Amino acid sequence: MDPPPSLGRLRRVIGGGPEWQAPEAGDPAAGGPAPAGTPPPAPAPAPPPYPYAYPYPSPHPPPYPSPRPPPYPSPYPPPNAHPPPPPPTRLRSGAPSRATVVLVPAVCVCIAGWSAALAFNGEPALGPIAAILNLQFAAVLLCTSGRFRGVDPGAAAQWRVQTILAELCPRAGCAMPQVTVTRGGTRPIGVRGGWGRQPAVLLISVEHLDRLGDRELRAVVAHELIHVRHKDSTAARARGLGALAVAVALVVAAAVVAPNPADYPIWFTAWLVGVFGGGAALSVLNRPRETRADAEGALLAGDPAALARGLTALADLAQDIRRRLYRPPILRWLLWPWSSRMPSHPPLAARLAHLREIETGQVQGFNPPGGASFA
Repeated sequence: MDPPPSLGRLRRVIGGGPEWQAPEAGDPAAGGPAPAGTPPPAPAPAPPPYPYAYPYPSPHPPPYPSPRPPPYPSPYPPPNAHPPPPPPTRLRSGAPSRATVVLVPAVCVCIAGWSAALAFNGEPALGPIAAILNLQFAAVLLCTSGRFRGVDPGAAAQWRVQTILAELCPRAGCAMPQVTVTRGGTRPIGVRGGWGRQPAVLLISVEHLDRLGDRELRAVVAHELIHVRHKDSTAARARGLGALAVAVALVVAAAVVAPNPADYPIWFTAWLVGVFGGGAALSVLNRPRETRADAEGALLAGDPAALARGLTALADLAQDIRRRLYRPPILRWLLWPWSSRMPSHPPLAARLAHLREIETGQVQGFNPPGGASFA
């Protein structure tokens, strides 16, 4: 009796097909085993655990965490692998009112003419000084507010900003601020309001959005959210009240020196000098809060290097904006002191050095006022 045929020579019962061949090793398509040393296939990404109203994955995903654990402690929870979708709100377009652009400079020019007339009517020294200061102030307002424009943010800008806010605000423990997009302002980014029940407003310029990448924008927004979390705008309001008190004191002194009611332009000039000078002197008190926002913002974003790059880009952007506003460069000197910058932030080199220490874990005993301590 002949032996039974081998498995490789069996034919199909129906149709008489070709001989069946055993699949070779390394041919997964044919059902064969994978060769030795082949890594297993990557698992499919898990869907988000909530209804997602936007395309997934995001065209601007948050930066992936570093493969090595950071050497610095962070009091904030780790980032969510699937951040919640941004709320269906639009970014607002901010623009100054016509009173700021036209009326206030016109009033300053009229007061400057009145002050010049006082030079021939009993005030030969204070009259010309008041006239020059009012003309300078009107020129600064025309250079800055006249080129400050609102802009309708596009869909890409809205997605970038709202996605970052939706991720960072719950982790920072603060309410989501309103967002106003501008063009041509002297502040690339900043926060105002936020005291009492008034919601905070995050100001972002289009130049800022165009210049920063996703990681840098996320880190800089984290810095601003620290200001919102600690209600630093309340301290800014207190400094404004202090500058107002200085202005009142100068007005009283001007009224003593020039008691004639016709000398009102001198009183008005003393008011301007007091508000601006007092605000510049008291703005130095904001530097510790900026240092705290740098440290905690780096921890919140989990990326001190990105914050350092963002601060450098913002400093370059501010210089470019000032060069465009005060053109030619001699104009900046002619409009001094109104064209000078407030000393409200630490030097950029000191901020970058501090962020570098945080990234490398070299911060020892840093305890900013009201913030987290770093051992």
